[in-house]
Amino acid sequence: IDEDEVIILPGVKELLEKQYKETMSFDDATRMAMAALKKALGNDFDVARIDGAYIPKETKQFKRLTREDIVKYAK
Repeated sequence: IDEDEVIILPGVKELLEKQYKETMSFDDATRMAMAALKKALGNDFDVARIDGAYIPKETKQFKRLTREDIVKYAK
């Protein structure tokens, strides 16, 4: 995706630029992503509407976040 084609809502880009670090743990990166979603969606943010997945380096297998994980990271 060309950077010019990506739309980031006001405030979210700054949050990501300020907080993202290549050395972040998975937990910290996931919490940061949830914070970005909260900022972008405002009052429309609802963990019931969020779905997430990742691919661990070790297994290279697609893995979906559980509802409990999403609630934990959204706190």
